[in-house]
Amino acid sequence: MIIYFSVTNFKSFRDRIEFNMLAGNYKRLPEHVYSDFYPNLLRSAAIYGNNGAGKSNLLVALEKLQQIVLGELEVERNEDLRCFKLDERYADEPITFEIEYLINGNRYSYYLSFVKNKIVEEWLVKVFPNNKTEEIFTRKLQNSKTHLTIGDKKKLKKSTKEQLRLEIYAEELDKKGNKPFFLDGIEKKIEMFEEPYKWFEENLRVVRPSYFYAGKIVSFENESFSELAKTLIRSLELGIEDLRIESIPLEDFFGKGDESTLEEIKSQLDKENFPIMIRRGLIEYSLYKNNENKYVASKLITIHKNNVEFELYEESTGTQKIIELLPSIVGAVVDEKVYLFDEIETSKHPEVIKELISLYLLAGSKFCGQLIFTTHECNLLDLDLLRQDEIWFAEKDLDGVSHIYSLSDFKPRYDKDIRKGYLEGQFTTIPFFTNPINLNWDKYGHSCKYP
Repeated sequence: MIIYFSVTNFKSFRDRIEFNMLAGNYKRLPEHVYSDFYPNLLRSAAIYGNNGAGKSNLLVALEKLQQIVLGELEVERNEDLRCFKLDERYADEPITFEIEYLINGNRYSYYLSFVKNKIVEEWLVKVFPNNKTEEIFTRKLQNSKTHLTIGDKKKLKKSTKEQLRLEIYAEELDKKGNKPFFLDGIEKKIEMFEEPYKWFEENLRVVRPSYFYAGKIVSFENESFSELAKTLIRSLELGIEDLRIESIPLEDFFGKGDESTLEEIKSQLDKENFPIMIRRGLIEYSLYKNNENKYVASKLITIHKNNVEFELYEESTGTQKIIELLPSIVGAVVDEKVYLFDEIETSKHPEVIKELISLYLLAGSKFCGQLIFTTHECNLLDLDLLRQDEIWFAEKDLDGVSHIYSLSDFKPRYDKDIRKGYLEGQFTTIPFFTNPINLNWDKYGHSCKYP
């Protein structure tokens, strides 16, 4: 679970901003709060704001930090990792990310700061219930030289062998200054790095509007997931009574004339252990190893009344998007995963997405997954659905700087019409549109004239 995340000098964020999932002192909707941790944490958050206000940039920042930690993105000043460009003073200032999170009941804090293509500071600590910390590692760049410590500094001073090892590691980092030591430590198999790293690798998921989850079909191989997902889809009254997987052996899928591709796919599945999505015509297949350890190509079939079967592409775009959401909703409940959705309402009916979120939250406070999403859907601005501390706003000021803040800052009553207040600009600035007369349409074309 995310406890808090902060970012400085990244895209539209100039000054340090902090987003957190700390539960406020509200007694309503206690099932929305994971209470087996102190401080109590929220299981969901909705982020509102005008187009260009910066709400998506918050999710992008989290995604980029994840990609850096996993080695999918190098620390370099480019369009993927862009500083605040509207103030030239920030061109040579560091971009910083800091996150505190929970995995397996353990709390970790990770900090990363870099200027252009050089990491200047990085650290990882374990935080205990009394707020005491245990250093896992610290890395700092001073006078163009990296200084590194791992574990207890007092013990390090007594070990000549350990000091020599750190000096070697530091020299390696000087040669590859844009590589996080968090990742380097995993590759060096340093044991205390494994659990906090696993959170970035397995528990954090970012979902874009155009996202396709190759593992959605595989999820239905799990009997518990399948039953819960089917119950959810029936409750939404989309006309779907059942879902099933149709699988064929991978050898039959590719045929005898394509053995080289078959072996390449098998090798990739063995190495990465994650499904591969492939499209044939309009049908999407997931390629993976099933529960019987056999290589298969599978597609999802929807079943309507009278056992009439439909291919997934025959369903509406909205229904496809809802089925796409099911692994995320179920995963956030049972697998402790954190899902970040950008524009969660895309291609979905307002009442359907509202019902899905409601069903997720009703699962109860013993579950420690999270759904965090950006949205424009005012139908979700309902204090019968979300608590005050679950609603956030992003806003850009006259200098082009993005800020984020919680609805809790306004201390609204639980019976206030939040939707109306938002549309009236009580919590954030509403969009300003020019008078149509000022567009001077006549200047750009000729009016149609008919005899």
